[in-house]
Amino acid sequence: MQRLFRLILLGLLGSMMTADGVQASEFYELGFCRDSSTCRWCQSANSNPATINSLAPDKNLCTKTPLPGLLPTGFSTQPDNRLVSARINARLSEDGSNQTNPIGSIRPRTNSQLYAQRIATLRAGELYSRIPPETFVDQWQTAWQQPTYQEWQTLLRHEAALMAIRQGDRRLTVLVGDSLYLWMPPEYLSGDRLWLNQSISGETTTHVLQRLNYFASAQPSLIYVMAGVNDIKNGVAPEVIASNMELIVQRLKIQHPQARIVVLSILPTRWSFIPGETVRQVNLQIARTVRRRGVQFMDLQSIFMDSQGLLQEDLTTDGIHLSSQGYNLLTTYLNRLI
Repeated sequence: MQRLFRLILLGLLGSMMTADGVQASEFYELGFCRDSSTCRWCQSANSNPATINSLAPDKNLCTKTPLPGLLPTGFSTQPDNRLVSARINARLSEDGSNQTNPIGSIRPRTNSQLYAQRIATLRAGELYSRIPPETFVDQWQTAWQQPTYQEWQTLLRHEAALMAIRQGDRRLTVLVGDSLYLWMPPEYLSGDRLWLNQSISGETTTHVLQRLNYFASAQPSLIYVMAGVNDIKNGVAPEVIASNMELIVQRLKIQHPQARIVVLSILPTRWSFIPGETVRQVNLQIARTVRRRGVQFMDLQSIFMDSQGLLQEDLTTDGIHLSSQGYNLLTTYLNRLI
């Protein structure tokens, strides 16, 4: 029954990709090859996965199921000496606080690793938000090739499709935004519901606006939106950012009339070319705009800010992205509203 479910699911995802006209490479589910297959691709993949990109699958000799668009062309799992196993020494305790873990846990630390982990999770028919951080480590730890923007988009569409199938009557919260949401540790989020992360690194409010339909078939009860810092970095005018955010919440209200929508403020940074005063002005305009549309605005700027108006140093890894302490603080507020 489980195998039948996976076949149906993979076929559905493949047909969706074809219907959307997405052009991307194909990867094949090894689990469906015949035991006696004489296909050179199967034999090489089973004995040495590094050679799979140099051979073409022989569809007449095996029963592999194609997964269109899930792995970039030339994607490699070969070790790269530039990458070292990344370990963190904190975990989320039952009460939501970080405590030292003497063993530590391995988790993705680069975009290529995170992408590879989420691909492996999707291929297994699992939900990314429900797996421990070290899951599928053998498949993602040495991944090095950067996925393209289109491949991230494709992945989000597939994850949303899987969520729509698996959600059932469980509550769902969707995160929509840029890299600040993309790297949200799933284990920091409340376990009383499902979570769908629909975020891509580097995106502006214009990008977000163009892909809200990806999760149209899901049934969230709550949607968190946080975007705009990349707009400021790119010199977009505050009124344009606010206007885009207004369009985002309007479309979400039409697409998910049953959902509560919460827009989070842009967080302060420690980067000189993203001035704190500009962030404050943009947040004020976003707040006025979305509240006018009956949408809640959560202002976290002062909570993350130090006495100089910058992002608190212990809450960030590089002046803009959040540390484990930063995510612990952020999820405290996200979990408080559900």
